[in-house]
Amino acid sequence: MSTPQKNWMALVLPPERYEPIEVCLPDDSVKLGVWTGKQWWAEGQQILPKAWRPFHQTLSADAGLRSA
Repeated sequence: MSTPQKNWMALVLPPERYEPIEVCLPDDSVKLGVWTGKQWWAEGQQILPKAWRPFHQTLSADAGLRSA
């Protein structure tokens, strides 16, 4: 089983617990998930990903604070 590219981390180096992350599943799909300290979860289901990476939410230019 190979680890995907683009800054993916191996499962032996898990993230902080309950930190939003992206997980790469065995079929190479990517989902938003979390590590609980014992299990990996995505979309309300326990999963076994092959890798993970930090989730970086990006905001569009007009999503910032707007003046009234």
